[in-house]
Amino acid sequence: MSKSSVILLVHQAAEYVDSVAKLWCRFVPKEDLLLTYGGKEEEFEKISFPNKVFVADPRLRTVDHGFEKQSYSEVFANASHWMSKTSARTGLFVESDVYPLRPDLMGCLENRLGEEKADGLACWLRDVTDSSEPHYLASSQKIGYGL
Repeated sequence: MSKSSVILLVHQAAEYVDSVAKLWCRFVPKEDLLLTYGGKEEEFEKISFPNKVFVADPRLRTVDHGFEKQSYSEVFANASHWMSKTSARTGLFVESDVYPLRPDLMGCLENRLGEEKADGLACWLRDVTDSSEPHYLASSQKIGYGL
């Protein structure tokens, strides 16, 4: 087993989820891929990929994510529990619409972590402090809910 795992958040129909898992297994070993499923429970049962967990938390299933305070807490808790049983030291969290473009993706990310002496990597970060961006407004409690 490699030292990195991929945590893939999916919510689509089982047939699609299995095809996405198959695609990712071209880039990471099957035992290093965890599907965290936030869709319908009856579809979850149909998914044939073995490394899967159902995320029951309704805070994952929001419509207006910023205002409804969408949460990935259960996704990350499940991933942490699963990874504790493996030799993985790092994890790549992606959603189902993200596809790897290079076969050495995990190695590149591991190298970048080392070069940056970082605990984590992220993309598309921007400062939304003192803005009208919903995530800032929700976290700063500048607006009320249920109005």
